[in-house]
Amino acid sequence: MIDALPKFHERRLHVHSIRDLVREPLTIHEYLRRPMLTRSRWLLHCWDLDRAGWRKFYLGSSREHERPGILRVGLYRPGETKPVDLVGRSFGPTHAERRVLAKVLAEWHQADLGRLQLRVLADDLGLRIVG
Repeated sequence: MIDALPKFHERRLHVHSIRDLVREPLTIHEYLRRPMLTRSRWLLHCWDLDRAGWRKFYLGSSREHERPGILRVGLYRPGETKPVDLVGRSFGPTHAERRVLAKVLAEWHQADLGRLQLRVLADDLGLRIVG
């Protein structure tokens, strides 16, 4: 997916926020809204200084920070940043794997989990942002 574009352009960005998909995973609704999107652990919300507009992108989709894009499903307690447990297997970055994950989430969404919530997290602990 990363090499789908013929060339990359350097951008000057002002980072407004960073979402960590381990500590703040996607809800089922967020994932199902765009299941084929290439995702990684860090979602950046930036102001593009050259184009004068807002951009959101996953850091792992950039060539210099490319990550495998593996996703997992976790059970989270409301307000907590660590999963209680991981459910099922890892899902790779292919379209076929994303379709399987969407189907699994649709099935599991109906399960009675008490206060626990199903969330989609990036299975990527290889890149840490310090600051």
